Amino acid sequence: SYLKGLVASAPHEEVRVQAVDAIGEYFKEYSETFGYLKGLVAKAPHKDVRVQAVDAIGDYFKEDSETLGYLKGLVAEVPHKDVRGSAVDAIGYYFKEERETLGYLRDLAQTRVSSDLRAAALGSLAEGWKDDPTLFEFWCDRTLNDPFKREESWQDNPRQTTLTVLVQQYPDHPQTLEILQDRAQNDNDEQLRKWAAKQLEKLGMQN
Repeated sequence: SYLKGLVASAPHEEVRVQAVDAIGEYFKEYSETFGYLKGLVAKAPHKDVRVQAVDAIGDYFKEDSETLGYLKGLVAEVPHKDVRGSAVDAIGYYFKEERETLGYLRDLAQTRVSSDLRAAALGSLAEGWKDDPTLFEFWCDRTLNDPFKREESWQDNPRQTTLTVLVQQYPDHPQTLEILQDRAQNDNDEQLRKWAAKQLEKLGMQN
């Protein structure tokens, strides 16, 4: 079809992504569409197509009994970090109301060796549950204890993800200030130390 041709060969990323989304939205009743999107996730040559196919599966096939298990399988098995991250995002966004989702994401955030997976899980939690007061101690724990060590400047530091939640949601909590001061002085990631110091300046608390 015309849309599939765009997905396969359009030179512009935005066109490819919009074509994938259109196939998911307007052809979701076709029996072959789910399988087509899964094929894109597995074999599409463009990263943006794989990532968008994951999101389209979560969005347009969330009522399918297979979808949640499929997305969790991507998180567990797929080697491409962007696909894994997209699957984590889809689980947190499209399956937020499922009873096990919060626990699943917390487990990912605490136990995965891969820092990109921990960061994706924490990002999903921060997006969907940032104002949940029952998670305050969780945010504090991850800010202090996530084992991230920076290897590349572009990497997302999970500790900064959770510290951002503390600063934005609990700026007046004494434990937030204490942790912010600690990270500004003691974090092993220079980028996070600088960021924490800037937050202290904004709060008028920098020495």
